[in-house]
Amino acid sequence: MKFSFIKFNHKKSNYAKSNTITFKSAFSLLEMSFVIVIGGILAGIMIQIYSSLHTNYLQISATNRLESTATNTMLIINNYLQQSIKESISTRNGSEIQPLYKSASASEFIWFSKSFETLQNSSSYHQWSGFIDILNIQTTNDTITLHSPLSKFDTSKNDKVLNNLKLNDIRIIFKGSDEIYSNTHKIISAKDELITIKRPNHPIFISEIYYLTHALISLNLQNHTLYLNEFKLNNLNKTIRSNPIARNVSSFNIKQSGANIIFQLCLKESNGIELCKSSSL
Repeated sequence: MKFSFIKFNHKKSNYAKSNTITFKSAFSLLEMSFVIVIGGILAGIMIQIYSSLHTNYLQISATNRLESTATNTMLIINNYLQQSIKESISTRNGSEIQPLYKSASASEFIWFSKSFETLQNSSSYHQWSGFIDILNIQTTNDTITLHSPLSKFDTSKNDKVLNNLKLNDIRIIFKGSDEIYSNTHKIISAKDELITIKRPNHPIFISEIYYLTHALISLNLQNHTLYLNEFKLNNLNKTIRSNPIARNVSSFNIKQSGANIIFQLCLKESNGIELCKSSSL
């Protein structure tokens, strides 16, 4: 009888190998503390960077706002001052009006505005040239009649230009007059190139150059707001128009330097950022 033998090779089960559990040690308290500290430092740096960027953004935005407002306001002021009778620019305190050279600063500045509306508008009956023939002046006990070459007047007709402006008082001012606010002369009548004014009781200064004016303009700083006001010639107590042209104004000044008129505007934001601009005529 023969016997057969079968040989079995015992190998380690793959199942057993795949179910082997490996244990690793967790973070220690020291490692966790180190991570938290580093994270806090990085967070603090990021917050400082963000805060700095945000502050710079606010400062740039505020500066840009101030720059835009100041530029626009200066253009408006320059436009009105260009239309002014330059020697009439003065300071005003209530009913008292003083020349610029007598006051270092003031809250309100006032001047006569040239009547450009009648000068440049062909539909006006007060088209004035601005020139007087001083060799051709006629006087009576009550009146003075002036010859203004190249002018075209007819005060007998209704002037729609002045009516639209709600004004009916137009006066003549001679260039170089002293005490200009007490030397404005109301036109009694005018036809073609002849202008008739009332003869005052005192000596009158007449020059070859004159202006017509129909309004007084003022810039008044009140409670950090700059107002542009317009008055009738015979009433400084009541404005025809009054409009704010700038807010957050920290200061505004007009001064005279030789033959130049210098005006400066300063604006200030609530966060303390301030911007100043100046210009001259």
